[in-house]
Amino acid sequence: MSLIVITAILFGWLFLDTTLNTYKQESLESFDKYPIIIFSRDTALLAKLSETINDTLFIQSSTLEKRNELSDRLVNKYSLKNAKRYLDVKQLPDVLTIRFNGIAASIEGRKVILTSLGKLSDKVVVRYNEENWQQIVENYSKIDRFIRLINLILIGVVACFVFVVRLLQEKATTESIIRRRRLNPLIGKNRYNIFIETIIYTVVPVGLITLFYFNMFTKNGVNVVFDKVDILVVTAIYLVANSLVIIFTDRNYD
Repeated sequence: MSLIVITAILFGWLFLDTTLNTYKQESLESFDKYPIIIFSRDTALLAKLSETINDTLFIQSSTLEKRNELSDRLVNKYSLKNAKRYLDVKQLPDVLTIRFNGIAASIEGRKVILTSLGKLSDKVVVRYNEENWQQIVENYSKIDRFIRLINLILIGVVACFVFVVRLLQEKATTESIIRRRRLNPLIGKNRYNIFIETIIYTVVPVGLITLFYFNMFTKNGVNVVFDKVDILVVTAIYLVANSLVIIFTDRNYD
């Protein structure tokens, strides 16, 4: 029964942590709504910027729109065909639009890009929605801190619960065997080895969670970035708490 309860607690933690991480990832997905838009008449400069950052992890896309393309788009979008003859394309800038991936690395990466663009202030004009971006970052930070706090609490709960349950189970087993030996002195001193029992308590919960994790995030293709550090830390704490029972348990029933 205790094995079922422990496994249920670990699965409950996994579900909660997955839900919170899903919500955290959804907040990051909004990053692509607020790109950095760079205007410049220096086509070569924008092309070099685009090429430099295009393969960066936190960049979703960098799209360079040249002035003649911009002119055609504006004319088509606002039905300005009659005004096209009066439009001096040479006076229009090229436009580089940088969109960010929905990952935490985009937060610092965007700062680096803005710092670099600040050094080119005489050659480029930069537009970006800082207020909405910072709201997303703040929301993400709050969720991340909450997840860390919840995991810290649950680590303590899991460790204490596993250790106490195993000790109480051992105490009950000891009392049961002592009572049976009083009635029948021929009963052996020990039941199956405590190391085997500890292995069972290790393999069953951790094995089920591992199978569930890989089935959920690979076979079914759940679109969420799950923080693998969470599951590794909680699993490690569980294993330590489970193993400590060996040290504190004495199965000498004489």
